[in-house]
Amino acid sequence: MNPYEGLNLPQLLDLLHDIMRPETVAWTPLTVGWGIAAFWLAVVLVLVGWNRYGHWHRNRYRREALAVLQSIEAAAADNPVAAAGDVAALLKR
Repeated sequence: MNPYEGLNLPQLLDLLHDIMRPETVAWTPLTVGWGIAAFWLAVVLVLVGWNRYGHWHRNRYRREALAVLQSIEAAAADNPVAAAGDVAALLKR
């Protein structure tokens, strides 16, 4: 025999319990390890950024030479002999 037999829908709904909501979860890390991991991640990002900046700074002469070479190439149609001399001077530089 079912204890709910013979009850209509409103009576069955009155027998239901309220929904129990779980406690909210904190967004902050609760252990020290996450702070240490965040610190090391920041250190690695700073070192990688410093390395990339150094690489970019050390290759400045190449970017300048490519810009001069493009200007020589644009002027080569008018005077190819002078352009050849400019390329030679650029390579010596």
